Amino acid sequence: MTTSAKPAGSYRELAVVLLLLALGGATALLAAGRVWRSITVSRPRPLSDDVLLASGHSLQPATSGLAVVALAATIALLATGARVRQLIGALLVVVGAALVWQGIVGLRPITSGHGLALVKAAHSGVGVGVDASVQVVTHAVWPLLVVVAGALVILAAIVVVVRAPRWTTMSRRYEAPKDLSGTSLTADADAAAEGAPPVAEEGQLSPAARDLALWKSLDRGEDPTA
Repeated sequence: MTTSAKPAGSYRELAVVLLLLALGGATALLAAGRVWRSITVSRPRPLSDDVLLASGHSLQPATSGLAVVALAATIALLATGARVRQLIGALLVVVGAALVWQGIVGLRPITSGHGLALVKAAHSGVGVGVDASVQVVTHAVWPLLVVVAGALVILAAIVVVVRAPRWTTMSRRYEAPKDLSGTSLTADADAAAEGAPPVAEEGQLSPAARDLALWKSLDRGEDPTA
């Protein structure tokens, strides 16, 4: 019961981490595409006021890239070993902290001069004078979601750094079996691979020895089914 419970627990931990990363990355990517600030600059009539709907992509372009890194890490964690996973976890701590910072910057108010400069950079600026009235409205929910997304990434990253050595690697199921029981397993496998009688106590090879014998036969270019 204990042996089977450990892999199951490891899979659950890994699944939770992947879910947190996917949720954090997707949330940050979604929030970055929304309008973070509405900037309205007055213009003399008959011109209408110049309105800029600035998204997170334009205001904090690094947010999208960081979100993509978090999403890509979910794939990398599936196929890598413990040490690489820990390195990925350390990188994700930085990614999560950067996402939190991007959200905090998005929540900060900006000056009228900064808002005017953003409008002129995005639009033609026709009819916009230096003394134009500027109104900036911050849509705080989206940068706040980026902060939450960054916190989720940090939480997942800490779990990866601490727990990754206890997780099994997906690619191990395709590796050749290793001798874990000493010389008896090797002797049984060698004997079976060469067609000699097995040396196991009950006259039968253990499953591990049979697997090892199969790999040894394949290494020599022989057909183990013949």
